[in-house]
Amino acid sequence: QGDTLVVDCGEPIPSPQLTIEDNCSSWSTTSAFVNTQGACNGENTQTITYTVTDACGNASSVTRAVRITDSQPPFPVQSPEDVVVLCGEPLPDDAPMFEESCSVADVVLVENTAMGDCAGASVLTQMWTATDACGNSTTVTRNVSIVDTLGPSILTNLEPVVV
Repeated sequence: QGDTLVVDCGEPIPSPQLTIEDNCSSWSTTSAFVNTQGACNGENTQTITYTVTDACGNASSVTRAVRITDSQPPFPVQSPEDVVVLCGEPLPDDAPMFEESCSVADVVLVENTAMGDCAGASVLTQMWTATDACGNSTTVTRNVSIVDTLGPSILTNLEPVVV
């Protein structure tokens, strides 16, 4: 009989500690693997059959099912910082980087703007959500504060007036 082992993807699968006895001859072991896709890309079940055969061809087998799960969300390895920019300046275009060890992560950017206390000021909230193939997700948020700290410029030179 075998046992079922549950391992999160990316973790090593421990080898079983088999105790083998044969009173008459030497023996050898072989392993056979069958992989069955799980509910999502990143999960699967590996059925491993270990067979021990002695010098006379007598064989015994034991089977272990290893269910590999994906319970970890993508991990942000680089996140943009909150920033302040003057109105009229270009907005930053950097984005977070995510690491995903089980499958591929899709990244979606959602932006919301809240008006500030004057017409040229606002706060742009950027939210990047990375979701892996099994539905695990994580979100990174950055606030871009757009400020107006400069007064208006008068571009017309006045001609002197003679009275």
